[in-house]
Amino acid sequence: MDVSLKEWTKKCCKIGVQVGEGMYLHSLLFADDQVMIANDEEDINYMARNLAEEYRKWGLEINIEKTEYMTASPHNECEIDGRKLNKDSSFKYLSSYLQVDGIYRKEGDKRKEGGA
Repeated sequence: MDVSLKEWTKKCCKIGVQVGEGMYLHSLLFADDQVMIANDEEDINYMARNLAEEYRKWGLEINIEKTEYMTASPHNECEIDGRKLNKDSSFKYLSSYLQVDGIYRKEGDKRKEGGA
């Protein structure tokens, strides 16, 4: 899997959120979880398509049912191999919740509010 991620990173090295001169944040990785970061629908679909291609080379498949995406734009879609991904307004990464409105809460804060 490491080799496929390195190949994917080469293809996506200029996509994501620019964090410095010539440096882009395009993914977050932890164990078997991956978060892709893009500025627009075209970029996220490019990234998803290329990730699926790289994984297939190694006999791996992305679980579409467990894969979600989040965007600030209400009018975009993300798909892999013609199958639409589920859109969400927040997601949990490690012990923090990231939300479309840009606010994040630590897991304990979400429980205090009666959330999940």
